[in-house]
Amino acid sequence: MTEYQQPFSDSIEGWNPDPGDPTRWPNTVRIETVEDYQAQPISGVTSEDTVYADHGAHRYLVEIDTHYKPTRTGPYPVRLTRVDALRLVDAVLAAVDDTFNPNTVGVLRPAEATELLAFVGEAADRLARLREHAEADGGTTAPMTDPTSEEC
Repeated sequence: MTEYQQPFSDSIEGWNPDPGDPTRWPNTVRIETVEDYQAQPISGVTSEDTVYADHGAHRYLVEIDTHYKPTRTGPYPVRLTRVDALRLVDAVLAAVDDTFNPNTVGVLRPAEATELLAFVGEAADRLARLREHAEADGGTTAPMTDPTSEEC
């Protein structure tokens, strides 16, 4: 029997131009792994299918919520599939990369460059683990022609 593990949860506080002003709360972003259900379960699910992460009406999603305090949730959190969550990550990375546009910005201070490289290394390690998980589960980089096929 597998030991229960708490779902992933993190909160990241945004930049605040005036941290001393209590009337200007910095926005925060909360990211969590959540279990959700769809109204219409996929038909034909057998007991053997329950070994898969997404089976029947179960869906495991990444929830992203923006709000003004880590303890106050917003009214409209965004729930993303694994693939859509990675699309968001790709868009965020593209935006960060765009801040290095030599036509509009200067170079980083050495301390900031060092900190950025440390996080790039952590992100690369996380992506390598995601790749290993997907490949171990039988994934392939070849495009799928029918997402509803038995191979999904």
